[in-house]
Amino acid sequence: MAIKVNHNPAGKDLALHFNVITNVLDGQDQFKAELIVTNQSAYTLEGNWSIYFNFLRMILPESVSKGFQMRHYLGYKYFFLWVLVATIPSFLAAWFVPFKKEEPELANP
Repeated sequence: MAIKVNHNPAGKDLALHFNVITNVLDGQDQFKAELIVTNQSAYTLEGNWSIYFNFLRMILPESVSKGFQMRHYLGYKYFFLWVLVATIPSFLAAWFVPFKKEEPELANP
């Protein structure tokens, strides 16, 4: 039986396991982890394919195993800049809202 080639395997046929090996690597603020991809289908994984995931800590592209490539799209690197820019409209709206507290008049004895 020949193995079929499928460049777009169904997500249900791939198992992804993320394991943290250590939270402190070489005494620095780095960690070591592994991402294991298991093909559970009858198809071989060939061609260009990608896995996208969200991760809060920065992953150094040079720390990825040979044959793999890591790219940051938005990620943690620009997350706080995006949050800062996204709050500007609410600050502008609050600037123009009249927040005036009216003091009650006191009767003179």
